[in-house]
Amino acid sequence: MSNYLDDFDDVTKLVSSFYDQFPYYRGGYGDFLSDSCQWYWSLEKVHEVYSSVFPSLKRKFESIRILDAGCGTGITTNYLAHQNPGSEILAVDISGESIAIATNRLSSSRGKELCRVRFEQIDFMKIKNQEPFNYINSYGVFNHLKDPLEGFFALESLLHKGGIAHVFIPADSGRWLIRRAKEVFAMLELDCNNNGLYLAKQLLEDLPKGNKLRAKFEENFNHSFFSEEMFADMFLHPLETDFNLERLFCLIKQTSLTFLGFSNSGLWDISRLLKGDLLERAKQMSKEKRWRIIEKLDSEIGFYDFFLLKE
Repeated sequence: MSNYLDDFDDVTKLVSSFYDQFPYYRGGYGDFLSDSCQWYWSLEKVHEVYSSVFPSLKRKFESIRILDAGCGTGITTNYLAHQNPGSEILAVDISGESIAIATNRLSSSRGKELCRVRFEQIDFMKIKNQEPFNYINSYGVFNHLKDPLEGFFALESLLHKGGIAHVFIPADSGRWLIRRAKEVFAMLELDCNNNGLYLAKQLLEDLPKGNKLRAKFEENFNHSFFSEEMFADMFLHPLETDFNLERLFCLIKQTSLTFLGFSNSGLWDISRLLKGDLLERAKQMSKEKRWRIIEKLDSEIGFYDFFLLKE
């Protein structure tokens, strides 16, 4: 495993240090494999979904090269290894502690027996002199970049022609609890140091019964699965960039990448929200405009999970 820490800028070092302290998600090495059957972890299945609409996807690759861009503790790398046997996977992250956990996870799950997996501590936007990749996965990374556009340009440069990127980004509209709580924690100067994490959790837990902020916290986060690492990642991360659909598509359109679609396409079907004449009027609009209407009407949409194609 190479160490590129000396090449990190100050912002990247800050985020790297955060994840060394709070690797996300630490968990058991075999955790989540029962969920790994989700179709979007398999490049072959992604091709099956979109090849009828995008002819350039019908080409076959002699071998599959995958980049897990921001692999964290290896949960996504594990998915990719089990769903793309025989492929070559480069998994990179800026946190050395996270990579150590990821390496153990892949060994424990036997993922390394299914694929050629290599881990490196490096910012994926700084990868040079690599053969292009057929599939790039980036899960929960772009919202922690100082300049997300640079991240999209990196995807563009690292993808093989006909290659696909799978990107997951939290959505601002469904994160009102997190946004409000983060603002309060900042006012009180609470961070991950000097008992700040404990005090931040205590603040939410001690709000009066009936308080909507406390109720939302208890509904979504106050259970055994919700670890200190998860709390820190959601509420005390040192670099958080907000996204809405308008901003997301503005960034994508500055590249040559083609938007394929959302993994959870049913969520973006406007007929679940509009009926009759209003539905017919909406159907005359562009897909992007319909999706923006859905985002405005459904305040619970918490993420964008989508695919990009390099034609």
